[in-house]
Amino acid sequence: MTRYLFMLCLSVIFLAGLGRETFGEQPSPPLPDTAEAHPYIVVAQEDFSAGYGRTRKDLCIASEAESFTARAHTAIRAAVDLQQKTGADYVQVAITPIADIGCDDYFTAIAEYSPDGGGVTGETKHQYWQIKATDIVLDIEERLVLKAWQEAKPDFEAGGEVDIERMKRHLARQLNLSPDEVEEYWLKSVEMGMTLRQYRVQEDTRRP
Repeated sequence: MTRYLFMLCLSVIFLAGLGRETFGEQPSPPLPDTAEAHPYIVVAQEDFSAGYGRTRKDLCIASEAESFTARAHTAIRAAVDLQQKTGADYVQVAITPIADIGCDDYFTAIAEYSPDGGGVTGETKHQYWQIKATDIVLDIEERLVLKAWQEAKPDFEAGGEVDIERMKRHLARQLNLSPDEVEEYWLKSVEMGMTLRQYRVQEDTRRP
């Protein structure tokens, strides 16, 4: 009888372990398709791991990708590259429309990736990917205004407020445009951020 109970306990322990392996936490799913990814350059990289107990990396890149899908795929590719290079628990990649202004305020795509599915804090479930992108493309004049706007903004900011009207007049003189044109071109950049929409990740079944 004692031997029977002993064997029964061993069987229960074995099945429990098998169940955890089969039905518990699974390895991250196959990586998404990045067939439309474009080349990119790294603009800035930051580690913001403190206080979370997870290695977290942030990357700002620039790319000539212009379509919604191409930008999403490029951000995914950069996120995978960063995670594989650093072994981070969580990475975030943003694509800036202009390399010189970085990713603090304006971006064309954002990808978050956690290979364990735990998200930025590690406490969520099955949050492997969160991706947004836009297909708005800035023309030469709009890019010029945005770059000048970002460079001039600190000089027109006081108490956390920016004197928009005075800055528009300043930039109009500097760029040989009207204040209304400066505002119109800058608002295209604002619209770019407002049109970011979710990219639905589709796993690349060609990968193991």
